[in-house]
Amino acid sequence: MEDYKRFALVSMAVSVFLYLGTVIPSIEKTDFTTNLLMIGTFVLLLMATTCFFTARRCHRALQDHNDSPSA
Repeated sequence: MEDYKRFALVSMAVSVFLYLGTVIPSIEKTDFTTNLLMIGTFVLLLMATTCFFTARRCHRALQDHNDSPSA
């Protein structure tokens, strides 16, 4: 569960840097590189969201397992 949260936070941090690469103007930046950076940003944000939801689902399953009476 902690690994999912850490991976999500790292993915979000990398996506911020990729987004900054699209926002900051540069002379040698082409449309292809801008589109590539934006696609990378969205993919990393999607992965981070998926990891956060998976961590939450694992946390709930662990709580349900601990709360259930053992036979």
